[in-house]
Amino acid sequence: MLIPALSPLLARGLSATSDQPIRAVIYGRVSTDLQSETSIDQQVRECRAYCAMQGWEVVEVYRDEGFSGTNIERPGYQQMMDEMATWDVAVGAKMDRFHRNVRNAGEWADTLRGAGKDFAFLDLQIDTTTPVGMLIFRIMTAFAAMEADLIRDRTVAGLKGKKNAGKHTGRPPYGYQSVFSRTGDKDDRGLLEPCAEEVPILHRIFNLTDSGLRPREIAEAFNQEGVQTRQEGKVWTKATIQGIVRNQEMYKGYFFDQDGERRRYEWEPLLLEEW
Repeated sequence: MLIPALSPLLARGLSATSDQPIRAVIYGRVSTDLQSETSIDQQVRECRAYCAMQGWEVVEVYRDEGFSGTNIERPGYQQMMDEMATWDVAVGAKMDRFHRNVRNAGEWADTLRGAGKDFAFLDLQIDTTTPVGMLIFRIMTAFAAMEADLIRDRTVAGLKGKKNAGKHTGRPPYGYQSVFSRTGDKDDRGLLEPCAEEVPILHRIFNLTDSGLRPREIAEAFNQEGVQTRQEGKVWTKATIQGIVRNQEMYKGYFFDQDGERRRYEWEPLLLEEW
């Protein structure tokens, strides 16, 4: 059974009826000149009414105008956090006035709770000064984290699916270029073709390796000769040469699927089998 942790205020024994009143601050924000957003004044009025109903003393109102919820470098928000020692609970008309998504709000909530503070979002009817309010918020953050994990898993599964289908994911390896970047045809996504300028250099790297030169020596030789790298202004490095040499199986046209089976790509290999 999931049992919500006591809020910092309840843990300290504070309540609206105790001799020590709960000190509330109100935060309001708009990112534009109103448009579809509720004005800051209206946000503050709603929060004041809620605090009065709870018996909380409003000790300060913080405002930010013209700042996005994704930007935490807001002067009003930063001042509120800097002055955390002067208040017990932060109140906002909407969660997205503080943060744009539940995940970020969850991290912020951990910061507040570590300092013994609470918060209330009126739009979601979440008030962490109560165990039920904290439970609801924790459930929301758990679902947000689960959704992020599912998106990541689907992305990883999609990349594996492409690889298993003989498609390349990510930036084309040295010696190849993307067919899609040339044709713009979505059916060509993940397909590679030889890059005429890079293939001779690729062959030379493997020839020099077979002759006994080490990656660092090959990189130094290329830099002395002024051999152009893929990116203008960059130099050849030991790591770059090592990465190419380690990809020998791919340059022969093979990859291993998730079952460990050796399979062939559908595009032209750049190295012969006996290389």
